[in-house]
Amino acid sequence: MKLTVRENLRHHGHLYGLESYDLEKRITKNLEALGIEDRGGDFVENLSGGLRRRVEIAKALLTRPSVLMMDEPTTGLDPAIRAELWSIIAGIRNTRKLSVFFTTHLLEEAEPADEILLLDQGRCVASGPVADLRSSLGKEYVRLGTYQPKKLAARIRREGEIEATAEPASVKVVPVRGSAAPLAIRLWRQYGKEVTSVTLCRPTLEDLFIRKTGRPWSSSPGEI
Repeated sequence: MKLTVRENLRHHGHLYGLESYDLEKRITKNLEALGIEDRGGDFVENLSGGLRRRVEIAKALLTRPSVLMMDEPTTGLDPAIRAELWSIIAGIRNTRKLSVFFTTHLLEEAEPADEILLLDQGRCVASGPVADLRSSLGKEYVRLGTYQPKKLAARIRREGEIEATAEPASVKVVPVRGSAAPLAIRLWRQYGKEVTSVTLCRPTLEDLFIRKTGRPWSSSPGEI
């Protein structure tokens, strides 16, 4: 049966015994929160993937749950739509005091989370508050984009007091002493002809995964 967005949410609400008057108010409120109040009369099957995802979230919120559970909610969406959807979810979480529990294969989506459980082939390799896990990895570092990472890393290591690791298209440089910002400026001045970019970085979940497993996230079917 073909259903519009409002009809879809209305039938879902009836399954949970919601009264019509209160249900219509909840539907309107959720459509507004998800930014699709103007799509209520559209058939769900005609919506884009991103808008369909919003309808599903609006449906899940009808019963005003204290916990929203989502299994890879942004799969198949382009980066701009993913970012917009997460921004909307964050706003709803803050205004409704909602706990959000979700799984994802995208590490960057887990960075803003309060706590994570990092899995590698079904095995837990790390868990806890994201801020604490980042702190356990140490301080900021510098990433130098280059076409010859092994050669550049070897040259930098000869200076001493610096840890330089060759990556596929860059060199990760960690100061043994001092902070990363002055080091970034000096490396740019010293190796500018060999460097395509200089980025001041803080430890990420990718760094955490590499430390725990010894390989990049992209080489393993991990999940958060």
